[in-house]
Order: sequence, then structure tokens, then C-alpha cells
Amino acid sequence: MGSFVFITFVLQNITNAIIASFHKNTYCSVKIPHKLNRVTHKFSLQRHSISHIRQIPIVKSTTTRQTDIKKEDITGIILAGGAGSRMGGVDKGWVILNDLPLVSHTLARLRPQVNSVVISANRELERYRSLGINVVKDLSTANDDINTPNNFQGPVAGILAALKSISTPYAVIVPVDAPLLAENLVQVLCYRGNKPATLSLIDDGERTHPLFGLYHRSLIESLECYYQEGNRRLMRWCMQQSPLIIKKPELLPSFANINDPDSLKNVELLLKAKSMPDNTL
Repeated sequence: MGSFVFITFVLQNITNAIIASFHKNTYCSVKIPHKLNRVTHKFSLQRHSISHIRQIPIVKSTTTRQTDIKKEDITGIILAGGAGSRMGGVDKGWVILNDLPLVSHTLARLRPQVNSVVISANRELERYRSLGINVVKDLSTANDDINTPNNFQGPVAGILAALKSISTPYAVIVPVDAPLLAENLVQVLCYRGNKPATLSLIDDGERTHPLFGLYHRSLIESLECYYQEGNRRLMRWCMQQSPLIIKKPELLPSFANINDPDSLKNVELLLKAKSMPDNTL
């Protein structure tokens, strides 16, 4: 009984820390100005507390309606071109979490949901290619692997380069540092609503995420014009496309990303605690 109380205490504190860190996400997300009903059976977001510890934090499924978009029509794009400034400037894809690099965690969760996967990166290119995945540079540079500040042009550059490289009509975009990615993210994003949409994003009850989205290749021209004009704010462009926004507050924990050493430690402890056997009677 004592071990159960201790594990529950550890899980609750780790999860609270992850949610607090997640609220500092800098991926150009925007807060939604209207109120939504919170999913109180899993999370109480106002107080950052957990109602039922055993139901956190890895989302495997959530209900959604059928769609006519097939798995064969979708390429998964993993964005790995960030500067990693809060991680000491390292390539976050190769940061180790529970004995595996972050890119392996994200790839393992995304790959079964799509036809194929492309990694958008601007350094460690050969290392990414060693995974057996097509790798696309997110900038036009003279050299393949230059680690300079000018090479980190943000997600707009990465998404644009990757969309140009794929042959499927759709792509699902995810960041490389999302080890808790929902195992049915693609199914949720493929919900069509009342009319087809070229861009679908998820609202988790706190914000809308442009880096967890379903993008149609027809958006390339618009995105390229936006980029060539010197714009780098992805969310601004997304809202100009009148996206379909799918409300799924139960997916909140799956969007936790590794922004700094503290968030890495929190997720690592959480995954280890989840794997511990329950010896309670």
C-alpha cells in the first residue's frame, strides 16, 4: 500500500510539471479566446491536477467520425530543423529519452498511422538517413550540414520543403520532440466535418496547434509566397487558410514536447513510473 501511495504521488507531481512546461510551448500556438468544457474525468486543467492517475498521460485512442481520406494518401512529416536553443543548441531529435533518441519515439508512434515518413532537417542529415527514412533539407544552403543561426528559419521553411518532396495529397506534420504522440492522431486529423478542408488543426482546450496538423499539398503555393515575403510565423499563415479546427481536449497530454532539460527529465520519470509493476492488493 505504501508503494502505491508513493508511485501515485510521483506520477501526480511529474504530470503537473509536464503540463506546466507544456503551457510554455513556443511552437507558435495560440490560445483560444472562448471557453470549452474540460475533460474532468482525465484532467482538471484549471488546477493542473489529475482526477484519475491511471488514465494519464499517453493517449492511444479517442473517438472520431469516419473519413474518406485513406492511410495511403498521407505522408508523415517529422520536423527536426529546430535550433534547440533551450537544450544547449543540440539537435533535439538525438536527445536520449529512456535509452532511445526522441526521433525514434516519435517515429514509432507516427509510422503506423501513415503511408510513409519524411524527416525535415538541416543538420545531422546522414544520421537521420541511417534510420531508413527520406530526409529533406529545410533550407537551400551550399552545404548539407551547416550549424549556423541563419539555418534555423523555423517550421514554415521545414514544412514547405517537405510538402514539395512528397507525392501523396496529404501530409501530417509533427515535431521531432513529441514522444507522447497520440497513436490515433492521424485518424483524428482526418475528420472532415461538414466540408473538405485543406488544413486541419487540433484545439486541445487550451490552444490550437499548427505543428500537429493535416496539410494538403495544394497549400504549397500559398505557403511559399508567405515564406518568400519574409514571414516566419506559422500560426498566422494557418489562420489565413480558414482551417478546420477539431476540438479534442482529451489529447492535451499527447502534445507535450521536450523544450528543455527539465521537461526531458519529467517525461523520462513519467514513462519509467508508468512501466513500474503495480504490487498493490
